[in-house]
Amino acid sequence: MSKEKSDGVKLLKQVFTGMVIGFGLTIVFYFINKFTINFDIVVEYSLFIQIAVILLFFIPSYFWIQKAKQHFSQIDEMIDADDDLHREKAKQMLFRAMLFNRLFIILSFIGVGFAFDFDNPYILISILAFLVIIFPGAMNEVKIFRMIQANDPMKKGDPTSLKFNKDYFRVWMKGKKLKYIK
Repeated sequence: MSKEKSDGVKLLKQVFTGMVIGFGLTIVFYFINKFTINFDIVVEYSLFIQIAVILLFFIPSYFWIQKAKQHFSQIDEMIDADDDLHREKAKQMLFRAMLFNRLFIILSFIGVGFAFDFDNPYILISILAFLVIIFPGAMNEVKIFRMIQANDPMKKGDPTSLKFNKDYFRVWMKGKKLKYIK
């Protein structure tokens, strides 16, 4: 199985697990909501909030990933890494893409959470929009880390693994310790 398909299968498993947990929490929050503040306006416009999140965060993130790919393809290996403008531009584009993509994922979950009101006429459309767009958002996150790892061999770890942060930062800390020792 190719790396991209393997990433997709792992992410689907994680999304499914999150959906089960989220559905359970939704039922709990539904009963808690009966005793708390009324968010009818937010619930009513939750679909439009989700569309705005897609337009404001997902599309720019995807655009910056494509720009980073262009800059990475133009990197000159003969030039010192610190002097290469394309390398710096690519890193900047990846940082922006990662920032906007993470904001997109977080705000998408918040938006679908607001949509979960059984009186909401757009509940099914909101859930469908969330399910359709969250997977490409998660795949963008994996693509960003794969691009970072392809251009920096010190960055290790499988971005689809639940232990990714631990692996990713362990290598970073080892490199930091080596610099202090030298």
